[in-house]
Amino acid sequence: MDKTKNRQIKIYLDVCCLNRPFDDQTQDTIRLESEAVLTILTRCQRREWQLIGSEVVDFEISHIPDNDRRQKTSVLAAITTFKVLQ
Repeated sequence: MDKTKNRQIKIYLDVCCLNRPFDDQTQDTIRLESEAVLTILTRCQRREWQLIGSEVVDFEISHIPDNDRRQKTSVLAAITTFKVLQ
């Protein structure tokens, strides 16, 4: 029996990744990176993968100056299933 089939992929996205979907999407690179981040988050939301959070991510999000962006990024980060503590 292959034990790796039952292991769930664990993903850690830093705040730059979590912010990418809210950047200017007119540049192809930014749009493609945003799509990749949203695809990863969708798989995590479906519980196919696990999104790992951290106190550092929470701290950095809390210091995003734009309130709207901070709230949107917090929503994305909220789907974490496990948090690394300092």
